[in-house]
Amino acid sequence: MLALITTGCSKNINVRSYNAVCDLYLEGLPEEFKQLPEALRNDLNISITLRNVSSNKKHNIKLKAADNYRKSVYLIPGTYEVQKPFLYEQSLAMFRVETTVTSISVAKNSRAEVPIKVSNPSNFINTMKNNQPTDEILNADIYSRKVQYKGKIIDLNKIKEVMSFNLASNSKTLSPSETYLIPSSDNPGVSIIVQNLTSTSIPVSKATLTGVYFTGNNVVLPKGITLGSNLRDIVHAKEGKLGTPDYCMGSALIGFEIDGTTLVYIDKDSGDRISFYIKLGDTYVSSVKYEFAKYE
Repeated sequence: MLALITTGCSKNINVRSYNAVCDLYLEGLPEEFKQLPEALRNDLNISITLRNVSSNKKHNIKLKAADNYRKSVYLIPGTYEVQKPFLYEQSLAMFRVETTVTSISVAKNSRAEVPIKVSNPSNFINTMKNNQPTDEILNADIYSRKVQYKGKIIDLNKIKEVMSFNLASNSKTLSPSETYLIPSSDNPGVSIIVQNLTSTSIPVSKATLTGVYFTGNNVVLPKGITLGSNLRDIVHAKEGKLGTPDYCMGSALIGFEIDGTTLVYIDKDSGDRISFYIKLGDTYVSSVKYEFAKYE
């Protein structure tokens, strides 16, 4: 009976009444940030966690572009561990974030601060500079097998001559027609696609190069297409850089929380195939795959 009487009788704590506030914000964002595609910029969020060392309660806080990466939160007075911040889509943003603050103490009627900074601003600025498309890549045919990578034009046929891929040390065996991705050991975000084009099983080192897969935003495709590019800029029938795709896979409702989408373009002469991948709920390219002589 006592349990029934006291159920629901506990007082709700009004955290705001303590007026103990923590201000979290990103500072020193390079001007070159504006060079990232707009759709990507608007989607970049920073996540950071504050852990109350007494209660072990965690507060996960998101700093959003729409709020200029600033947020103030009310806390129960006490000491909080500041865990490392994380930038979503950092492989597309091409920078990371950090804070030197590892712990804060908040008291009644006081404020604490957690400033966050770009951890590699010079590298980011250099990447944005190298991502400015040259006249050569702007005028190149989309199926030329050429890309601008870190500011230089490279031929995808010869990519193994300019980047390192550990083929010889890979012990995997491929069945006939099987494909395999091998990441670059010195250029994160780049993988080659190899395939067994024989009728018997062979080691990876004997497989044929059949394409390249990009997941890092330091590559520029012909016509100036980059990862993070808004889909409309690519696929619009009249104004898009490539126009209507040959076909799509996944959800046709791009931008909705239903399924990811892949847009596929095929060259009728060479058979080369380019696939643009869009993650669930996004409206921009997150990765791109260029394959040789697929025809379908």
